[in-house]
Amino acid sequence: MSKKLFAIFNVNKPSIVAPVCTNVTDDTDPDDSLSSLGSITTVESTKVKCVDLVPKTCDLGTLLTGPSRPVLEAIIRSRGKKGNRQSKLHGHSTSKQHLTCMAKWEAYISTTITGSVHSQVASSHKLLVEKNAQYVKTLVDITLFLSCQGLAFRGHEESRLSLNQGNFKEICNLIAKHYPEFAEKFQNTTNYTSHTVQDELANLCAENIRHKITKEIEDTKVFGIMCDEARCFKQEKMSLCVRYTVGLNIVERFLGFIDVSDKQDAESLSVHIFAYLTKNNMDTFHIVAQSYDGANVMSGKFNGVQVKIKNKFPYAIYTHCMAHRINLVVIDMCKYVKETRTVFNTIEGLYIQDCFQYH
Repeated sequence: MSKKLFAIFNVNKPSIVAPVCTNVTDDTDPDDSLSSLGSITTVESTKVKCVDLVPKTCDLGTLLTGPSRPVLEAIIRSRGKKGNRQSKLHGHSTSKQHLTCMAKWEAYISTTITGSVHSQVASSHKLLVEKNAQYVKTLVDITLFLSCQGLAFRGHEESRLSLNQGNFKEICNLIAKHYPEFAEKFQNTTNYTSHTVQDELANLCAENIRHKITKEIEDTKVFGIMCDEARCFKQEKMSLCVRYTVGLNIVERFLGFIDVSDKQDAESLSVHIFAYLTKNNMDTFHIVAQSYDGANVMSGKFNGVQVKIKNKFPYAIYTHCMAHRINLVVIDMCKYVKETRTVFNTIEGLYIQDCFQYH
């Protein structure tokens, strides 16, 4: 049976099968009582004569392996040069469809090793983002260093031909000499070192510090405030500091400057203080202490800022700033002791001279 089943792979001529003749006879007896139950039909078949043309040398294999690979007949004058004889398999290997499929298969194998084009582009973009982030992180470190040391960021002349481009750019030049990755970004036309970017970096660092101060005050939820005027060119500003405890330690932190150029009466100053505390999410905490100078607009007991603060926070005790008290003592002393005026004038002159030499 297996030889007949797999003979189609290796025969050169079709097998000749003799026709099958069948005789159908009815063995039902009309007088039999079982005829009412149905007739019984018997089929007698004649022997089937098959002519097996499978060569004896053909390897049919087993039921598990199957027959051997068929030998395809050669074709003449097809796909070859000058009528060369070639097999159908060889002719298919040079066809356009086969070559296209092979190219696609090789491309697929290559993508499994090196990744797809999308993944390669994504990896390259990710590497670029990491380099940019590292560059900006270095600029932030420079900003924090200059801020902690109290040094100026910019100079009078920041062009490439200047001998002193300012502290910020000079530190960038120093780092670029030792780190090629930083120098690659810093030497570009867009290197994020302009004065606008410097101000933005400083503001972001200050915002982060104010957020940390707010988190520290959340533990006790009480703090004290200290305010004083701070003039800046044509603007009138007010500096705001907070005093609170971290564990058993008392700390003082500077929050920022508040622009009060529009009006400097007690009502507007207190409104600016409340608005600044609300901006920094400190309006839910309680003010238990306040300290200002001796000016009537700040320390007045009837309509001063300290009264406006106490109306909202009754436990905010006012204390006249001790530093301002010492300043008043020194001023009164200079009025009556001539030598003290000479000492302070000399000290101030040396300070101004050193400042001009530094710049």
